[in-house]
Amino acid sequence: AVHRTARALIELMAYWGLRVSEALNIDPQDIRPSGQIFVKGLKGSNDRYVSPVQFRQFWIHSQKNKFVDKYGIDRYYLYRVLKNYKILISFKNKHNNSVTHALRYIFVLEQLKAGATISEIKTILGHKNEKSTLIYINTLFNEIKK
Repeated sequence: AVHRTARALIELMAYWGLRVSEALNIDPQDIRPSGQIFVKGLKGSNDRYVSPVQFRQFWIHSQKNKFVDKYGIDRYYLYRVLKNYKILISFKNKHNNSVTHALRYIFVLEQLKAGATISEIKTILGHKNEKSTLIYINTLFNEIKK
């Protein structure tokens, strides 16, 4: 069975486009009593808030207990979980598959399909400029054209 914390982290990655490193970096002091989570932007991205959906009570409980049980959960564990569920993206021009970053690409694609602007996607992903966001969008469009 997949660890409950891993499921909660994967939800944030899927619903908000978090990087695996941002999800793993969440500490109890980042969680508000409402369940909203302050995400420290990594790799030069902006800090931002996200709101869990199905796992809101899990995060509220973690905040009250001042403890997020991440025992045994690292990027490799999440990689194996995602790979077991066959969540990955293959790019034609690359020799490897993107597993932990796949949810970020899927998030961008879903936001575009829902009518979000590049500026809105940029803000949600925590990008400081639209060039970073356009890398995702251009990669997706180039793959769709092939």
